[in-house]
Amino acid sequence: MSVKESHIEKTDKTRADVLVNRQQLLATLAQLTHEELDEILDARDGGEFDVAWQVAYETVALLLKAHCAPIPVFDSKDLFIALSNATQCHEICSYIADDLALIHNAKWVEYHHELLVQMRECYGKGAIPGHRAECGV
Repeated sequence: MSVKESHIEKTDKTRADVLVNRQQLLATLAQLTHEELDEILDARDGGEFDVAWQVAYETVALLLKAHCAPIPVFDSKDLFIALSNATQCHEICSYIADDLALIHNAKWVEYHHELLVQMRECYGKGAIPGHRAECGV
């Protein structure tokens, strides 16, 4: 178990920084044009990525309802603000925050899905799922 994973297990409030390489993600986003950000959003909407994301989201939602123990709150507010300031594209920032919340919640209910594994690795590198092949997503 990594230090990051043990941190998730021991806190009542999980910060997004535990799941993402913030500095690299900010650097990546700052280099992208609005057209490139739109391409990422388009790549994620309506295709395989969207279908897999929806399956994972719906499954995690059901598992959360059945989960007996309280789940720590996932806090992406600071990261969302920093990303929004870097991009002025709030839609991509919302997607990123939603992705990280889904990854966090899936971990707590012990749900494993290949997309979530790939997304976690991608964010750990400071990259964006749906952008270039470096993430595999």
